[in-house]
Amino acid sequence: MNARDSQEIKEYIASSWYSYEGGDNVGIHPWAGETKLNTPGPSRPLRLWRDSKNYSFLKTPRWKEQPMEVVLCRGLIVAYASGRTDVQELVKDTRASSTFPWPHLFSTLGRTAARGLDAALA
Repeated sequence: MNARDSQEIKEYIASSWYSYEGGDNVGIHPWAGETKLNTPGPSRPLRLWRDSKNYSFLKTPRWKEQPMEVVLCRGLIVAYASGRTDVQELVKDTRASSTFPWPHLFSTLGRTAARGLDAALA
């Protein structure tokens, strides 16, 4: 990716607990730095936020309007494929102790699992 292509990166917040001044369906380049918390917070008594379309404190990265995976998962996949035994053993042990099917890794679940594996490796 060259510098011109990096201008095509945008972050979206339609499902996040943030708001953008220009509207929640507008993508903004990360350098614009707009992160305004917009969550009801817990009420008393505590209840689940089932009625909210928002569910995350993460932004959705897109490049040329296409959803993109960010670096963490890619780095683990490259480390695994290149033969790093510490990564391979951790993935094998994690996989053996979980019940979800492999295709489910290509989702929010997989990204969350990658964060946990990365923390364990650190």
